[in-house]
Amino acid sequence: MRNYHFFIPHRLPGLNEHDKASRTNRFIAAKLKKEYTELVRLLCQQALMKRTLEVMDKPVFIRFHWREPNNRRDPDNIVFAKKYILDGMVAVKIIPNDNMKYITGFSDHWEVVGSRGEGVMVEVVPGNVKEAVCLPSSNPRTN
Repeated sequence: MRNYHFFIPHRLPGLNEHDKASRTNRFIAAKLKKEYTELVRLLCQQALMKRTLEVMDKPVFIRFHWREPNNRRDPDNIVFAKKYILDGMVAVKIIPNDNMKYITGFSDHWEVVGSRGEGVMVEVVPGNVKEAVCLPSSNPRTN
């Protein structure tokens, strides 16, 4: 099965920017989410027209390759933007929902690219892919 991709040529707001907007005014935070979800929706529509993306009705694994202009933001702050990306993908119906029935997992990679080429490459891998092997959790109460 073929993997699909699209590129978001923008540095998306991280958790810190979202939290700051929320503390300023809840309507500002809602506007921020709406704007960036709409941006992703439009980019998904373009990718559909170029055939670099396809509507999925089965589970997918999603790889994110974050391209940052510098190393000032923490990785956990950067990856918060998945919220905008997944909501945009659902809005254009690339995936029916962003719950665990349709998303089997994520992987995140990042690199510092300077001021040119910042953004995020999103790769959608169809199928029930498990990228990383997870160790079984141990219950400390049974030890």
